[in-house]
Amino acid sequence: MAKSSTSFPPGESGNTKGRPRNQFSMTAHIIKELRKTTEVNIAGEKLKAKKHTIVAMRLVEKAMLGDMTAIRTILERVDGAPKQSVDVTGDIAQKILNIPESMTAAQRMEEFNRIMAEAVKANQKEAKDVRPDASVPAADSPNK
Repeated sequence: MAKSSTSFPPGESGNTKGRPRNQFSMTAHIIKELRKTTEVNIAGEKLKAKKHTIVAMRLVEKAMLGDMTAIRTILERVDGAPKQSVDVTGDIAQKILNIPESMTAAQRMEEFNRIMAEAVKANQKEAKDVRPDASVPAADSPNK
């Protein structure tokens, strides 16, 4: 196949300067908007506050009213999202160590992924088996 006139010589990039800085960042636009001051009506009183402060106040208000999504959001922002752990000791570790070296790299990876998926399923089943007393409704249950 013949090279087209748009081909670059070997070793030369078509974009030597790279991606332009600050081209478009949704995050930057959102942060800029949240830093702006606006008026808000709180308890019949007009106050000026930064938008990010108002968002935080509204989130806390919703959480205080029992909104589980708001509560979860606050907990994840303050404490970090809970980590899901998988026990990789005992049987699982032994299964991984027993993957035959005679397999191709792709086959070994496929077997490793199968073992890990099996471990995750077992972990999820264990978590479901450890439930609070069914007679006590969950906090986010509509039957409070």
